[in-house]
Amino acid sequence: MNKSEFLGELTNRLKHLPDQEIGKLISYYEESIDDRIEDGMTEEVSIKSLGSLDDIVTNIENEIPITSMVKDKVIKEIEKSRSKGVLLALTIIGSPLWLPLLLTAVCVVISLVLAGWVIYAGGVVSYVSLAIIAVTGVGIGFIRIFTIGFTTGIAYMGVGILSAGIMMLLFYPCVWITRQWVKLNALPFRKLRQRLVRKE
Repeated sequence: MNKSEFLGELTNRLKHLPDQEIGKLISYYEESIDDRIEDGMTEEVSIKSLGSLDDIVTNIENEIPITSMVKDKVIKEIEKSRSKGVLLALTIIGSPLWLPLLLTAVCVVISLVLAGWVIYAGGVVSYVSLAIIAVTGVGIGFIRIFTIGFTTGIAYMGVGILSAGIMMLLFYPCVWITRQWVKLNALPFRKLRQRLVRKE
């Protein structure tokens, strides 16, 4: 594959991205190939050194900002529409109906997300509290054995050891829940990115 074929194929695969970004990327890869040729590589070897087209396109799609893709998608959709005036009129006329519904839906989603974060934060605080109880219980218990009394010190140490045991039992479930929670919160952004970079 020569430089022209490579750049043509890359342009074709990136046509779903913003035009401005495509121009910058094509210029970048053209300069990269030229630099490698100046360093003594052949055109074919310099293109192979960039990696496969599939990997290049995947990396580019992951690095393009979502805001840029949303903006370009909206502009392209508006340009495709032949009845801009009608759509605008319908949007304005229908706003008393759909705007409150949209705001309600957004508020419900935000409330659910915040509730989830509050529950998760409560779990984290509880786990940290167990750690504090475990450390202070054993430490204070050890001191009290020699100051106040053997029974009191053992009781404190028992509470500390019990807290440490509960911590160990909950460690792997807490790690699993944390991972799932992070994945769940990242899911909407991954879905949005996939829709934006999906080839038309």
